[in-house]
Amino acid sequence: MTRPLPPELVSVLEEGRQLYVAVDARRGPHVTPELYAWSGGMLWFAAASTTLKSKVLPRRPLAGALVDVPGRTALLTGEVTRLSPWRPLEVAAQLPHLAAAPKALARYTTRNAADLGAFWRDTVTGRLGWRPPPPRELFCLRPTRVALAENGHVVHRWNWDGRPPKGAADERLPSGGRRAVAAFPHGVALPGDWFADEHVLRVPREVLALADLPRRFAMSLVTDEYRAPGPAAKRGVLVRGEGRLDRDQPGVVHVEPERVVRWLGTDTSSVAAGARSR
Repeated sequence: MTRPLPPELVSVLEEGRQLYVAVDARRGPHVTPELYAWSGGMLWFAAASTTLKSKVLPRRPLAGALVDVPGRTALLTGEVTRLSPWRPLEVAAQLPHLAAAPKALARYTTRNAADLGAFWRDTVTGRLGWRPPPPRELFCLRPTRVALAENGHVVHRWNWDGRPPKGAADERLPSGGRRAVAAFPHGVALPGDWFADEHVLRVPREVLALADLPRRFAMSLVTDEYRAPGPAAKRGVLVRGEGRLDRDQPGVVHVEPERVVRWLGTDTSSVAAGARSR
C-alpha cells in the first residue's frame, strides 16, 4: 500500500502474539502460525527452509496474513519477498528490503525473545531431536489490501473490494467450537470457529464475504494452542480439503477433509481423512 496503515489496525499488529500465514499451494490453500514483527510498514516472519510456505512463496509470492487479539482481527494480503543471503540469484528482489532488514530483525528478536530462547533451549537439550534444525529464512510481506474486524463485523477496509452482505449487522452465529484460522483461495486468511465433529466452520458472514468465494472451493484450517514458549510446547491440528458454502445458513462452511495433520511438540502425524494415525 502507498499510505500508512490506520493506527487502530497497527495496534492489533503490535499487540498480537502470532501471525497466521496463508499461501496457495499446489494442493490447495495452506495456513500455519509463525512468530512475526511489524516494522517499516511490513510484516516480517521467519520459516524453516523445509516448510511448505518456504517452497511455495518463491514461486508464488502472494500470501494472506491474520493477527488476532481479543475482540479484533487484522486481515491482510500482500506481496512477499524472501531474504536469503545464501541465494545470490535473488539479490535483485531483495534490494528494496535489505536496508529495512536490520531494524526488522532487531524488532523480531526483541518481541519474540521468550520463544527464541525456548527454541535454543529445546535444541541444545535434544527436545527437538539431535539433528541440526533446518536453516530459517526471513520473509517480509508488504500489504496491498487490509481489513479490520471487530467482534465479527468488518469495521474498516482499505483497497479491499466488495460490500458486506445485506443483513450482516444483525447476524448472530451460534457460540462454541474451537477457535481456528482458515485459508481460502488467492491467499486469504480468515478467523472462524471449528466444530470438528460436524466438520463445520462458522465465520461471521461480513468477514467471510472478504474471500469472495464460489459455492465450492479448496481450503484448509488450523487450530493451535500456545501453551508456553518454544516448539516443544506447541499442539495443533491442520485440516486440508474442500469447503462448501451453506445455502441456508450464511457464514457456515461445510468442510470435507482430505488430510489431517496433528502435532504435539515435535511429534507429527499426517493421515488421509478417514484413516487412523499410527
